[in-house]
Amino acid sequence: MIAGTTLSGRYLLADEIGRGGMGVVYRARDLLEDRLVAVKILKSDLMNDRALVERFQREATIAKGLRHPHIVGVLDHGQHAGHHYMVMELAAGDTLTLLMFAPMEASELIHIVTQLLDGLAHAHGAGLIHRDLKPDNIVVQHRPTGTFATLVDFGIAIRNVEIAGPRIDRLTGLDETVGTAEFMAPEQACGEAIDCRVDLFALGVISYALLAGMMPFDGSGVRVMIANMTTPVPPIWARAAVAVDPLLEAFTRWLLQKDRNARPASAMEAKRTLELIAHDRGEAARVLLARAEPRPCVLASLLASPSDIDFEPPTLRRMRSGVHPHVVKRESKPAG
Repeated sequence: MIAGTTLSGRYLLADEIGRGGMGVVYRARDLLEDRLVAVKILKSDLMNDRALVERFQREATIAKGLRHPHIVGVLDHGQHAGHHYMVMELAAGDTLTLLMFAPMEASELIHIVTQLLDGLAHAHGAGLIHRDLKPDNIVVQHRPTGTFATLVDFGIAIRNVEIAGPRIDRLTGLDETVGTAEFMAPEQACGEAIDCRVDLFALGVISYALLAGMMPFDGSGVRVMIANMTTPVPPIWARAAVAVDPLLEAFTRWLLQKDRNARPASAMEAKRTLELIAHDRGEAARVLLARAEPRPCVLASLLASPSDIDFEPPTLRRMRSGVHPHVVKRESKPAG
């Protein structure tokens, strides 16, 4: 397809704005509704693959049922001159990838991740797992009210057998290993049966990268995937030498538990805990102390005095004072 083509007499293609493994995405104008939309067209070399065509059509059919502010909605789908296409809301903004290169402020991370958990909770409630959650599939728009995050591309979504029960109308097999290696939960990488908690693991990788300005592990996709399966997650200060809120680190590590039963049971549980971090740090510390294994001394200290604990990575603290404790009390006024 080329710019200037009108699909089904309605969708006038403009410029290409994205390209993935299955399709090419164009900015387009819906001539009937007089609005801008995004149109995803199945790649020409895949048109004769019946399984992929079925997967593409099912994505459109299933995703049309998702209506949520933090999920890009599918509006229509069809076929033109043998080309299968779907029409989506046009998500203005950049992908989250552009924000991954420097550590993010705690309040901004809470704001963005809460929105993503809200969208995931809606999808999981509808019986869908995304399975390919990554920064490239999250669009962020900077609005006067703050950053607005939206989930896109349910192209390899699967019905959540843990929520909806066994289904035959899934897009790919339960034991088929699909997704992006760096963000795969261990059970997903092993080709085991999965549930909504694979999306929470992927969000944990994203949260870690936003806090640290780098991924938990270095290396190629396969190497990182193996590390996600076998290697303890390094503390953020050990990777990036940056100060980080101990509650947010504990929350992130909770999402990154290799045993899915040790992760939050749902996106809503994770969202409620994140909201506690923002509004009731003492209660958040109690919740995380019961669920997260990392740095219990820091969390325990927060229970005793939740408003006056500061956390510095040892690397920075040695540079500053030569002292190497884990918890530093803030002074309310200069000594003397």
